[in-house]
Amino acid sequence: MADRRFRPIGIARSRLMIGLLLGGAGYVGYFISVAFAVQLAGAAVPPVIVGTMPGFLAIIANIRDRSAPWQALALSLVLIAIGVVIVNAATVSAADVADTASILLGTLASSVALAIWIAYGLANAAVMRSADAPDGLQWTGLQGIGAAVGSLLL
Repeated sequence: MADRRFRPIGIARSRLMIGLLLGGAGYVGYFISVAFAVQLAGAAVPPVIVGTMPGFLAIIANIRDRSAPWQALALSLVLIAIGVVIVNAATVSAADVADTASILLGTLASSVALAIWIAYGLANAAVMRSADAPDGLQWTGLQGIGAAVGSLLL
């Protein structure tokens, strides 16, 4: 906050709370989820699951805005789904029976991380698209404060 441009001055109290929560949950919650996912499922599963975020955001955006015909998205979405299934199936089938529960928990943690980033992206976009959107630098600074508070709580 040494640079005044990043200081969240003049932002409504409700928006301050949203920014702090986005910073804390969006960064710290995501990091914790991914850290557990890698620890439990290994290095292959989490990036594949979290990497589906652009696909999910495209689906959500298309449901809301009807910006592209579903036929244009179908092949890409099917290929993404097949890739996720192949990687997860290969990881689970190569694991010992004792490791299967750990991999499934890691897959769940990866899904939580994905959900956090999707929620973060949607909430952040909604704030920034609003008529009284905060300045981008101030909004980023506010989220940084939220991330710092969340990190300290860790």
